[in-house]
Amino acid sequence: MQSQSFRYTELNKEALEFLKKAGLEQVFKKNSIIFLESEDPTGFFIILEGYVKISRLNRDGKEVVIAILKPGNFFGEMSILDGYPRSTDAAAETDLKLLAVKESDFHRMLAKFPNVAVEMLKELAQRIRNSDSQIKGLSILNARGKVASSLLRWARDQGEERGKSVVIEGTSNQSEMASYVGLTRETFNRNLHHLQEEGFIRVEKRNIVIINEYEDFKKIFGPFF
Repeated sequence: MQSQSFRYTELNKEALEFLKKAGLEQVFKKNSIIFLESEDPTGFFIILEGYVKISRLNRDGKEVVIAILKPGNFFGEMSILDGYPRSTDAAAETDLKLLAVKESDFHRMLAKFPNVAVEMLKELAQRIRNSDSQIKGLSILNARGKVASSLLRWARDQGEERGKSVVIEGTSNQSEMASYVGLTRETFNRNLHHLQEEGFIRVEKRNIVIINEYEDFKKIFGPFF
């Protein structure tokens, strides 16, 4: 499903060439740590292949998943922009290939290609809106609504349209999905199962979720995603 997110491959030719020359390709195995909260920044990253999990620990020491980023997305820019340490953890959700860009080259890129800066600002604004929506949903929705709302976010960010359905591949494991909406794994699974029994979704192996009749699902569960 097409997202309005910043896409590395959609940059103009000159910007792409700059990044290819300035950046360094890095490979990470699934579950590898890319950086940890409170670390000093060394650069920012563009996802070439695979998925990245952005998370942090809550007061109880439990991981809370903030976002799952897909190929073409970027991350790690905030610490470069404001000069503070990393505010989240970043890990390889799958086997992963990144383009790492040093801080100095990041600033040169923004100065040389203002259109890239504009597109990044649009993406950052969208992420803020998403965070606001998630906070509202967590405070207002019941457990069933939170699960459905989380599926809509994943559908928007990494889903693929197939007729009237949307297929979400590469979803997080159930514990991570539960933490994303502030539920226990048991509560998340129970409500996921209920949505499947009601015919709204289908859950398949390898972390694949299919939303049946996506537009209808969005009308019912869509205010906070």
